[in-house]
Amino acid sequence: MRAGVRELARDDLPAVAALYERVVRSGSERPAPGLVEYFDRLLFGPLSDPQVPPLVFVDGEGRVVAFLAAYTRWLRTRDGRHLRVGCSGQLVSDPEARMPGSGALLLRKFLAGPQDLTITDGATGEVAAMWRRLGGRIRPLESLAWVRVLRPLRAGISYALRRRQLPRGERLRRGRLVGRLGDLGDEPLTPDVLSALLEQRLEERAAAPVCDPDFAAWLLGELERTSGARGSLLARHVRDADNRSIGCYVAFVPRGGRAQVLAVLARSEQEGVLLDRLFTAARACGAISVEGRAESHLFEALVERRVLFRAAERALVHARDPQLLRLVLTGEVLLTRLDGEWWMSHHLDPLPTAPPDAPPPGRPSPLGSGATSDSSAH
Repeated sequence: MRAGVRELARDDLPAVAALYERVVRSGSERPAPGLVEYFDRLLFGPLSDPQVPPLVFVDGEGRVVAFLAAYTRWLRTRDGRHLRVGCSGQLVSDPEARMPGSGALLLRKFLAGPQDLTITDGATGEVAAMWRRLGGRIRPLESLAWVRVLRPLRAGISYALRRRQLPRGERLRRGRLVGRLGDLGDEPLTPDVLSALLEQRLEERAAAPVCDPDFAAWLLGELERTSGARGSLLARHVRDADNRSIGCYVAFVPRGGRAQVLAVLARSEQEGVLLDRLFTAARACGAISVEGRAESHLFEALVERRVLFRAAERALVHARDPQLLRLVLTGEVLLTRLDGEWWMSHHLDPLPTAPPDAPPPGRPSPLGSGATSDSSAH
C-alpha cells in the first residue's frame, strides 16, 4: 500500500481515537471509553460535509499515523449569499511513525478543498507557521484573550493552583446561586432565540453564521453535555426593562470558577449592557473571573470595562478570495468560539455521552436542499 492522505472513513475511528489518546490525552495505547463514539458524533453528524471531510495520513501498511479533524459551518452574507466554512481541528501525528511532512500534507490537502473560508483556533506556533507557508493568516485580535477578574484574591489563588477544585461548601453555595439567575431578568436561551439573534447580526456584519433552530438545538444540547468537563453551561437570553431583546451570552463556569465565554451576541450599542449582565450572572454562579476571546464587535465595550488582555492561542484564517480574507481580518464577518472546535471536549474528562434517545448521526444541511456556496461576501 502506498503511504499518503485520504478521507477519514468510519472504520478509521478506533485507530484515530487510539492515536489521539496516545498523543494528546493520556499517553495510553487504549482510547478512553466513549472517545470513539464522541468522534463519530462530531465528525459524522450535523457538522460534517462530504465536500470537506476529515483527513488521515496512512503509512505503507495502511496504519493511521496522522489525523486532521474537519467541521463545516455556513455563513450567510447580508445580501443572501452562502459561504462554506471549513473549520480545522487539531493536527495530530504519531511522533514515532517517522513520517516527516505528514502533517503538512494533511493541511495542504484540507486548505485546497472547496470551502470559501478555512478557520482554526488554538493553533501552536508550529501549526501557525505551516498555515502561513500555505497562504494562511493570523487573526491578530482573535489571538488575544480578555479577562475580567470578579474576585481578585480567589482569582490569584486559582491562577496559581489551576487544577484545584473548590471546597464542597463553596460548590453548594454556587449551586444555590444558579437558581437566582431569573432574578436578573435573564431567561434560558432557546434554539429559536439563538437562531433569530444570529440572523439579526447580519444588520451590522457582512456575514454571520447560519444556525437554524434544529441546528441550534443540536448545538445547545452538545454544549450541555460538554459541561461535565468544562463546567456548568450558562446560555441566557437577556431583555431590557421594556422587555426588548438585548442579546444572549453562552459561557461555561467550571468548578474552579474561571468562566469561559463562547459567544456574546448583542444588539448594536448594547454590547456593554450584555457584558455587564454576563459578569453579574457569572459572579452569582461563584465565578472568580470571566475570560473570552477578543472579537471586534466587543472590543470597545471590553476596553471601557478595563478588562485585561493577554496573548492566547493563535486564531488562523485562509481564503483564496482576498476580499473575503480582508473582511474576516477586519472583523466584518461574525465568528465566535461556537464556530470551530474550541467548545468540544475530546481532550478532556469526562467525555460527553449521547442521550439515550439520540438519533443516528445525520447530516442536516443548514441551508436546505440544493444550496450552494458563493465566495462573494459583499
